[in-house]
Amino acid sequence: MGFSINPLTFKSMNISTPIDPAKPSQNTPDQKNFLGQLGDLLNQMASALTSQPYIAGLLNGSGLLQISSDKVVAVSLGVVSTNQNVDCAGAKSVTVHLQPSASLTLTLAHLALGVPVTIWVQSGGTLTFKISATQPGGTAYTGVDWTSASTAVDMTATGLAMTAAAYIAAGSAVPLTNWYLTMIANIA
Repeated sequence: MGFSINPLTFKSMNISTPIDPAKPSQNTPDQKNFLGQLGDLLNQMASALTSQPYIAGLLNGSGLLQISSDKVVAVSLGVVSTNQNVDCAGAKSVTVHLQPSASLTLTLAHLALGVPVTIWVQSGGTLTFKISATQPGGTAYTGVDWTSASTAVDMTATGLAMTAAAYIAAGSAVPLTNWYLTMIANIA
């Protein structure tokens, strides 16, 4: 990080002479010159240190500052009878509520690994509820499991068999249900 002002070229001044910021007109020419140079240097430093490439380099080691999202995807799909797609691109958390009246698959598209997902399902009949998910680039997760302490269900192949008025929930916002959703990515 270079500056156009070199502190080694500052004009020296007698530091025993008091500087009165309230009365700048009474300061000596050397004091005025020194304070002006010091002010210019501090302004350049402040500008350089708060520039995007410098801060980005401190935060992530590169010259690009990635603007993060606080996007929350919260969707109530209502009563549905066909496959549903929820776009989760850029989401920091996802919550989906739906009331299927027929067997269907809920697809969580562009879901980043590690994003907390909560799903609430209230069945409107006897049906099979499935979940699939894709990674941000569109590649399907190799497994989506709905798991409890005693049961693990492959939601992409088998799904959950539900009866009328059955109510299930899984995810980070419902920890007392003992169900959780696991996305499995095939990372090479």
